[in-house]
Amino acid sequence: MDFLFRTGKYDLPGLTQQLSRALEKRTELESRAKMPRMWRTIDNLHDKKEPDEVLEKRRYRNRIYGVVLLILGVFLLVPGLMDPEKMTLQLFAGCVGIVAGVLCLRPRSMRSSNLQRRFERAANELLKALREAPATDVRFTDEGMQLGESDTVPYADFTCCVEAQDLYLFVWNGKVTVLLKRDFAAGDAEEFGAMLRSKLAVSELDDAR
Repeated sequence: MDFLFRTGKYDLPGLTQQLSRALEKRTELESRAKMPRMWRTIDNLHDKKEPDEVLEKRRYRNRIYGVVLLILGVFLLVPGLMDPEKMTLQLFAGCVGIVAGVLCLRPRSMRSSNLQRRFERAANELLKALREAPATDVRFTDEGMQLGESDTVPYADFTCCVEAQDLYLFVWNGKVTVLLKRDFAAGDAEEFGAMLRSKLAVSELDDAR
């Protein structure tokens, strides 16, 4: 059985945030595929989350390290700037110390928010391109996905599929297709979901259902 989407205006409220999270999930999935050992370590660390008291002591210790590194960085940077040709090592060490100190003092939440802003910018750029693109029919069959009158993309060519509350994100052959659930035009939505999961590994965001 065929399932059909007809792309629309991509103007749902909150679409940028959903697509941003889907892009972030896609990046994580690709990273997990390339570096499984590193992600096993990360997952183990998350499973062994330490008590708040230990985390608070660690944050306090990081602040101390940050101040010390900043002081050492400035101490090494100033003479390095005065005579950079003869004191290249001091200049380099001073720059490294200052950067390391700033990173230690910088809240983890701020680092996370910067990463989120990058995904939001990518989501906005992608949505802008989708809004400017002409509407098209996207058909799913047992063989794969067909965009308009183009050749069918077999499911084996898909890197990942991420499902959010209002959209699907498909990644295939280095390309991205975003489909809104409201643009589902032909077929049964539940049957489509079941068919999709029989062909692909679909990763759901927390609010996908």
